[in-house]
Order: sequence, then structure tokens, then C-alpha cells
Amino acid sequence: MLIHVAMLLCATLLGVWFYRYDRYDREPLPLVLIAAAMGVIAMYGAGQLEDAAFRLFSAWHSHTARATIVAIIEDGAKILTVLAIARLFRKNFNDPVDGIIYGTFAGLGAGVEESLLYLTLSPATVQTLAAEVVRLVAHALMGGVVGWAVGFGAHPKGERKPQPGLVALGLSLSLAFHIAWDVIAYQPEHGVVLRSTLMGLLCLLVVTWGILLKVAVARQRDVFAPRGPVLR
Repeated sequence: MLIHVAMLLCATLLGVWFYRYDRYDREPLPLVLIAAAMGVIAMYGAGQLEDAAFRLFSAWHSHTARATIVAIIEDGAKILTVLAIARLFRKNFNDPVDGIIYGTFAGLGAGVEESLLYLTLSPATVQTLAAEVVRLVAHALMGGVVGWAVGFGAHPKGERKPQPGLVALGLSLSLAFHIAWDVIAYQPEHGVVLRSTLMGLLCLLVVTWGILLKVAVARQRDVFAPRGPVLR
């Protein structure tokens, strides 16, 4: 039970850290919490679909095939969550950063749901908690990548519309990270090389998320504070 509380505390601290990056037109806290809750629900549904897919494609035993199925279902659930938020809360989904913020929180919620599942199957150790925190970060960042693509064209006056090409790019980037991560994670033995590769992938994902956020924040500032100070 204590490890579950520790994981949820880590998720909360990550949420606070992510939320501070919405600088010029901060989203209402209840809505980002709704996004996280929707991510939990979407991840649970994704898990059910994955079980059905594994039964349907039982002949696909390779790590790559399994990782591809998981990535398509889970990342598809994340992007559908962001699209649903954009539709349901269109008055608030009004600038280029909204997609990455809502997508990140949806991904964080997805990570919480999956971590709660894995914590019931693993011993309560510091190493287990560290692994679940990494899971939270990875899911949140991948959610932010797919969300960025949805929100990049958002504008308070509705002058820009979502661009399918960007959505495809964001989803492709997230899928590439997710598939590569799971192919390595599914290996039965995790030596120094595999663990280092996973950490390298995570660092690359952090850099990608940061670059996309920087681009989105620059466009957000052009919309809301073109002559104002740069917020940090």
C-alpha cells in the first residue's frame, strides 16, 4: 500500500512540474485533472483491447509484433483522448500549448493506471518504484508528443484548424519511441547495455518533448503576449 501512495505522490509532483509550462494562457486545473482521469479510463480500455488483440493474433510471438500492437492501441487511445478534450472543451482548447498539456496529463493518467496494475504484480521495493516512475514519465511525454500535433493549429479565434500531417507526425514519433521501448523492455534479461539503451531512449524522448513544447510556447506567446516579457 505504501508503494502505491509513493507512486501517486510521484505522479502528483510530475503533474505540478508539467503544469508550470503552460505559461501564457494556463488551463483550468479541473480540466487538466479531467484529462488525467480520461487517460486512466482510456488506458484501462486499451488494456482490454490489447488482451483481445493478443488472443486474435496469438501466432504473433515476436517482441516486435507484441510491441507494435501495444503501441498502436495505447498511443491511439492517447490521441483520441486529446481529440475528445479538444471537442468537449473547445473554448479552453484555444492555443498551441493546449494539446501538449492535455496530452501530457492524459499520458500521465495512462501511466498511473498501468503502474497500479504492475505494482500489484511486483514486490514493493525501491527498484520497483523507480521503474514505475520511469513508466509515468514515458507515458506522459508520449502523450504530450501526440497531443502537440493536435493542439498546434489551435487559436482563440478559431483561425487555424488541426493539420492531419502534423497529427500523423506526432503519432509516428510517439509510436517509434513506444515500439523501441517495449521491444527492449520485453527482453527476458536486462543487462547494462539494455538498461543504458532504455535510458538513452528516455532522454531522447525528453529532448523531443522539450523541443515541441518550446515551439508551441513560442507560438502561444505570439498569440497572447507578443510584446510582453518572456515567462520562465
